[in-house]
Amino acid sequence: MTIISRGAPTKPLADKAPGHPFPWRALLPVGVAVLIALLPAPEGLAPYAWYYFALFAGVIVALMVEPLPGGAVGLIGVTTAAVLAPYVLFAPAELAKPGFKVASAALAWALSGFSNATVWLIFGAFMFALGYETTGLGRRIALMLLNLPMAKARGF
Repeated sequence: MTIISRGAPTKPLADKAPGHPFPWRALLPVGVAVLIALLPAPEGLAPYAWYYFALFAGVIVALMVEPLPGGAVGLIGVTTAAVLAPYVLFAPAELAKPGFKVASAALAWALSGFSNATVWLIFGAFMFALGYETTGLGRRIALMLLNLPMAKARGF
């Protein structure tokens, strides 16, 4: 089966920034997140919320400079937040509750976005669109519809 690509050819990550052997695209988001985390939290903001903001800012910078595709950046951000859950997601009062399990609560938080039916609807729509574009099925259906007798009678 031959796959026909109609878009511009994609370049590997190393070719996107010629003359930049230093991996600044990968290190810039990490540097921003660490720098913000090292700054003191604003008055009235809990330190764990400030660390969460630092992680969020790092993910936003990574989405802007694109060291990896957007989906991978988002998945890395969610995974990092889940791994650093005691420092990023939960208040000390929550951590001190008897019976509170950080690992299970962090996993529940990380997977909660995937339980929404709307997320899966959008994902499915993107997959169908990618399939139609890759296989040319949409074009074939359109040409088949133009060959119907009604379309010929109307002058299409």
